[in-house]
Formats: sequence, structure tokens, C-alpha cells
Amino acid sequence: MHSYDHIIVSNATLCTFIGNLTFGTNYTDMSNALTMIYALIALLEISAEFFDMPLLRVATKPLLMPVLIFAFVQGVGTLSNIHKILVAAFFFSWIGDVALMFVPKSVEDVELIGIAKNPNFFLAGLGGFLVTHILYITAFVKSADDKTPLLKRNPIVAAPLIAYFVALIFWIFPPVPTEMKVPVVVYSLTIALMVLAAMNNFGRVPRNMFLNGFTGALLFMLSDSIIAVNKFIFNEQLPLAGVCIMVLYITAQYFIAKAFVGKNVQ
Repeated sequence: MHSYDHIIVSNATLCTFIGNLTFGTNYTDMSNALTMIYALIALLEISAEFFDMPLLRVATKPLLMPVLIFAFVQGVGTLSNIHKILVAAFFFSWIGDVALMFVPKSVEDVELIGIAKNPNFFLAGLGGFLVTHILYITAFVKSADDKTPLLKRNPIVAAPLIAYFVALIFWIFPPVPTEMKVPVVVYSLTIALMVLAAMNNFGRVPRNMFLNGFTGALLFMLSDSIIAVNKFIFNEQLPLAGVCIMVLYITAQYFIAKAFVGKNVQ
């Protein structure tokens, strides 16, 4: 398949995810207009990653979370405490998005729009997304009813996820610089807890809310996994890493937003 066809397929797949999801009658929906704007910005951002167009990336990536926030708020109507937690999570995701734009990918990659790039922006981005995942954990926990949690009823279901994270840490940890080892481990544990919190809601929230939230959590985990593997194993040279990361990330955030656009979320 020609390289141009690859980007068309990736973009069409993302449009299908974003444009054709159905989430049950107990849920309000986000504005179609804002959803389409989010999808359009997403397509442009993925194209910027595929064709390595830094200026287009600068114009599109920082817009993703603000547009999602507006779509989320419009879909919710009256914001509950949990909804406010989600808005804060999207805001810290925006901080992470912007910070990671200024992480150099090579020795020659020294600036962006006149601003010097610096490896320390990776830790800033990590910090933004760390807060995001803590807020997501809080939202998942607070949204559940009083039924016995899944992991208490059947803890073995967490085994594949735990095995995945242990294998990933053992793979990426050796080349991680000394000063980054603790932040990377803390972040990895936090995102693992986020996915477990989403999993733990099985049978404790409406079915569609669980499916959307858990799917979003898994996609976010995969996106972050590729970031780590690309940075620490492949030295930012993994083919199509940027495209894969953004397709997973954009879709993950949308699924999580849809999970919490519920009339019964307090």
C-alpha cells in the first residue's frame, strides 16, 4: 500500500471511531458540530505527524483538548463534581500535549517556532499526564456504586494487565536515564492504576459507561506504551510512532469523555 494510502486509512479509521459511536439512551451526547471540529483537528494533527509537518502540528495539537473540553461541557450541560474532575483532567492533558511538542527528537531538532527545545520538557509532559491519570482514577472511583468491586470479586482478571506492565517496565527500564527512572516508574504505576480503576467498575456503572471508560483507558495505556518504547528503546526512530500514538491518544480521550457524559453522573 502506498504511504499516502496509509494516512487515508488511519484518518478514515479515526473518523469512524469518533463519528459513529453509539452509547445508549441513558446518555446525553456531545455537540455534533464540536465533535466534527475535534475530528477535523485530529485528522490534521495525524497528517502532520505522518508527513512530519512541525508547523501544522503546532497549529493543531494544542487545539485538541480545548475543543474536547467545549464538546464535553456542552454535552453535559450542568457540571457535576465528577464532570469538573474530567475537565481538569483534559486541561492537564493539554499541558502534557504542549510540553511534549518541545522535546527534541534528534540532535538537529533544536527549536520550534523560535522556542528552544529541551529534554526536560519530557518530564513536564510526564507531570501533566500524571495529574491527568490521577484525576481519571478519582473519577472512575467516584462514579461507581456500592456493589462489590470487580477486582475484589475476581482479582485474577487483573493478571494480564499486571503482566503487561511488568514486562514493559523490564523492557524499557535499563536504557532510561538515571534521573528519569523514578518518574518513569511512578508514571507507569499510575497509569496501571488508572486502567485497573476503569476495569474495577464492571457491573458498578451502566454498561455503556464501563465500555467507553475501559476502552479509553486501554487505548491511553497503549499510546503511552508506544511513547516509552519509541523514546527509550528506539531513540525516537520507531517508524510511524507519532501517528500510532496520536490515533490511540485522540480516540482514548474521546472514549473517556463519552463515558462521563451521563445524566446519572454526580
